[in-house]
Amino acid sequence: MNKIAYMLLSGLCLLIAPAMMAQEDGEAKAQYRMEDLKRTLLWSESYNAAGLRFVDFQNYSFAEACLGKNDGGFVRYYQSDNSLDYGLRTESYTRVRRVTMYGSLEYNNLLGRNMTNTGFVRPDRYAAGLGDSIPAEKRRETYTLRGAVAAPIYKNLSVGLSIDYNAGNEAKMKDLRTANTSFDLLATGSLLYSNRLLSVGGSYLYRKFHERLTFAQVSPDYNVVGGYYYTGLWFGIFDKWQNTPLGNGTHFFNDVLKGLSLQAGLTLGQLKLMGEATYNTRDGYWGRDRDNALTINTGDIYEYSGRAACSTPHGTHYLNIRTRFEAEDNAIQNIFQEKIGGVTYPTFLGSNSMFRRNTFNIGVEYLVAFGKAEHPSMTFRAGYVNMVRNSSAAVVNPYVYTQSIRRNDLYVEAMKSFDLRRSMIDVSLRLGGGKGYGDVLTRTRIDINPNMEVTAGFGQQRVDLLHREYEYYTAASVDSMIGARYTYFLRAKKQGQSLYGDIRYDARVALGISRVPDDFAGALRLAVGYGF
Repeated sequence: MNKIAYMLLSGLCLLIAPAMMAQEDGEAKAQYRMEDLKRTLLWSESYNAAGLRFVDFQNYSFAEACLGKNDGGFVRYYQSDNSLDYGLRTESYTRVRRVTMYGSLEYNNLLGRNMTNTGFVRPDRYAAGLGDSIPAEKRRETYTLRGAVAAPIYKNLSVGLSIDYNAGNEAKMKDLRTANTSFDLLATGSLLYSNRLLSVGGSYLYRKFHERLTFAQVSPDYNVVGGYYYTGLWFGIFDKWQNTPLGNGTHFFNDVLKGLSLQAGLTLGQLKLMGEATYNTRDGYWGRDRDNALTINTGDIYEYSGRAACSTPHGTHYLNIRTRFEAEDNAIQNIFQEKIGGVTYPTFLGSNSMFRRNTFNIGVEYLVAFGKAEHPSMTFRAGYVNMVRNSSAAVVNPYVYTQSIRRNDLYVEAMKSFDLRRSMIDVSLRLGGGKGYGDVLTRTRIDINPNMEVTAGFGQQRVDLLHREYEYYTAASVDSMIGARYTYFLRAKKQGQSLYGDIRYDARVALGISRVPDDFAGALRLAVGYGF
């Protein structure tokens, strides 16, 4: 922990120092909000770090402390219905001559009550997992470091490098106890050619996930605590952990993504267009190494995002489209181990696919910012999100089990800014809702011999969690948000420095709930920060 804290503090100094090397126009800068600045940069969410060359302001940074409180049982199966978290974060854009840099640091500490059903920090990342069914407190610390730099190398050609590193530690405070350490690393290298009309770029992506999960039981041996291994649609092994290979020792989960991304941009007067297509391959496993892995996770990921911005005398119009398709496959390894002369020799006998899942998401959002793009007097946005997920599990011979989920959500949001003499007030409102549908579980017999016996093994199923997750995705729900932010300009607005306080409350109400523990979830967030 000390090494990580030292890294964060050192990075904070490196992040803030360059931002103070050059001074932006203070009167405009004092009114900046990072989300408004990023919106004006169509390449800000691209994998291509060389897109930082389009940053058209000198510098802006902020440092913030935040506190959050979540309450309510309409949450995912692994989330807390009563949690408290606090954290620190800072973010900065800086231009030094022709080199543009971006940096971000973040620390978060979470205390969640009544958390169970998984030992992972991010269980959605895997098609299989380990867990138990004893609710207890969990503590989690996460550290995030992001950095990117763009520099010209020849005339209209630029190079960009970026790194996004997230590390975490989590512990469950009651038997069956778990201790988890994880990291998530994304690194990209990019090239970008750009002139006044056209921009074309490409990026190579490398991403690695790793989680190290250890189980322990402190209570006496006669008080055996149950745990389980599960794969898709909540089939698995739900026996006692004591004296079993699943319940002892430490488990390792690894996932590696490699991919390419292509980008293109076009500038036609006041109209700017940008599109990005990305492909990733996925290769992961459960075990110390791939040769001796218990299960193998493979897949393909296709992404496309398109952005458009059009400036008019009254404001700027934005249109964002984002799609993602992921195909996953989870297979169990068949390995025969033979011990010869005290040395164990594994022999790979092939693998059997247990679970497959295809997920498609699309989101479309329109936003209009009235007034200055960097500091709009009012914004209005409307969006639509669609999710389609098809899953199949073949773990109980001779049956195949399938599930399908569809969900549609709509939302509208408005923000109004009131400029005062030495301060400003922003008020935000949001309202949305959605509904899903599908098929919770269908069983199909696939053999041609009706007398074939059904095998055991992974034949057990957590039907309660199966229905709970299905209901979470398909239940009709109404979402709302109200927020306010007060910003005070230090000394005078021309100094370009400000203090701000932010409060936001999100609420979600679901209708017709029977499987999820509660029909409500709320989240309160408080933040104070310094912009410069």
